[in-house]
Amino acid sequence: MTNLFFLISFLLGLSIVFGSDFVSYANENNKIPRFASLKADEVNLRIGPNKKDFPIEWVYKRRGLPVEITAVSDTWRRIRDHEGTTGWVWHSLISSKRTVIVIDENRTLHYSPDYNSKALAILEPGVIGNLLACNTNWCQIELRGKKGWLKRSHIWGVRN
Repeated sequence: MTNLFFLISFLLGLSIVFGSDFVSYANENNKIPRFASLKADEVNLRIGPNKKDFPIEWVYKRRGLPVEITAVSDTWRRIRDHEGTTGWVWHSLISSKRTVIVIDENRTLHYSPDYNSKALAILEPGVIGNLLACNTNWCQIELRGKKGWLKRSHIWGVRN
């Protein structure tokens, strides 16, 4: 009886300590809208959420492209890309891995989140990087083994 009481108390304590983190993580994965990326080299974008009734409107050929999930319908996800194109894709073609894309013009990848820090690279519009972290004004990304910082306003794939 004592061992059972101890086990229940221990598990209850764990749920109190870690419960909010588990809940917030689950809520983040189900939150709409949210950012994600394309998982496959080729992804069909349809005008509606099924293959039978809705034709292919566009074919993406860029694994890792950041997208924003704006709605969910069973096994389909409505997405929006950085150019504003929207449509429906099969859920298994979307990854929860966060990426960002450089927008508008060439941007400098900095060593630290400061315009005066060392320049690591000049990135052209359309370059995609893995999102690592963000603060209020800057985001840390990784591409081809290099980690650096870009202004939030210079990328698409995060809330500004």
